[in-house]
Amino acid sequence: MKYSIFILLVLVTGFAQADVLSTGSVGQPPRIIIDEKPVPVAKAPEDKKVMLVDLELQFEKGELVETTSKSSRTIVSYAPKVFSKKSGEWQILLNGNQELSFYTHNPGIREIQPGGDTKDYSWTTVTGTVDWPLVIPLYKDKQSFNVESFQIVDVATKKVIADINLK
Repeated sequence: MKYSIFILLVLVTGFAQADVLSTGSVGQPPRIIIDEKPVPVAKAPEDKKVMLVDLELQFEKGELVETTSKSSRTIVSYAPKVFSKKSGEWQILLNGNQELSFYTHNPGIREIQPGGDTKDYSWTTVTGTVDWPLVIPLYKDKQSFNVESFQIVDVATKKVIADINLK
């Protein structure tokens, strides 16, 4: 009996010591140290620009019916790495002093998270209006360019589904 009590005492002491060593105290979460002053992201240089285009897309069962450009503006900012993306449902063809393109998703098709007993994701199509902000980089490989218009091409059908003039 006294050996059982001794072994139990050693186990409890060992767990308490392990907790103190890992967290600094018994039964308390570790202390997280946060810097007093957050470090801001470096401002982009003047030659790094993007065009923000606000589009209104009208869908019927996931198919694009109408596209309206609500506004566009150019700002100094680092661009997302869209030119390295090698696939997507849509291809954006940029027309300007250079012919460039990148891929993106189709905002008329949405992924649905599983619920209940199912573990599989599923997809649904959109019917209605979708406000879609499109960010167009105005530089690639340290070289600036301008964009006067762009086309949205459905990759599966190779059909131009929207032609947007930015002038």
